[in-house]
Amino acid sequence: MIKKDDVLDFVRSRDFDVLVVLGAGNLDNYVPQITEIIQEKEKQESKK
Repeated sequence: MIKKDDVLDFVRSRDFDVLVVLGAGNLDNYVPQITEIIQEKEKQESKK
């Protein structure tokens, strides 16, 4: 488990086959940013 404020850094620093984000509050507000991070990482992977 991590703090809400650490979610984006966590997503940036790890590779995932599956990512599940659960929690109380407004984590749904992070979905667009999480999506962008994952898509950018996929683009970088495809360039290799």
